[in-house]
Amino acid sequence: HRVDRRQRQMCIRDRFNTSPWNYGGTELLDETPDGIIDWLLVSLREDLSESSEVARRAGLLKSDGTIVDLDGTSPLAFVIDEGSYYVVVEHRNHLPIMSSVPVPIHP
Repeated sequence: HRVDRRQRQMCIRDRFNTSPWNYGGTELLDETPDGIIDWLLVSLREDLSESSEVARRAGLLKSDGTIVDLDGTSPLAFVIDEGSYYVVVEHRNHLPIMSSVPVPIHP
């Protein structure tokens, strides 16, 4: 079963602490929650420019495509003011994507 094999091999620490991400987050897992297949790096921006980033953190990708927090079920949470932000999602083996319009965020 493919998902089970990936779960056992998944790193307990996100892999974004090197170039080109250089993310200094502290996200760690004691064990991989059910249904999790990989790490993602999610950023919030006030506008389209990279310099407008106001929050960034590693989250978990579920086999159904959902991005969740470290418990494997809760939505990925940010400590940020309520507002609308461009959402950027990065994966170590894929091109980054960004929302085409700001998304309302209600922390």
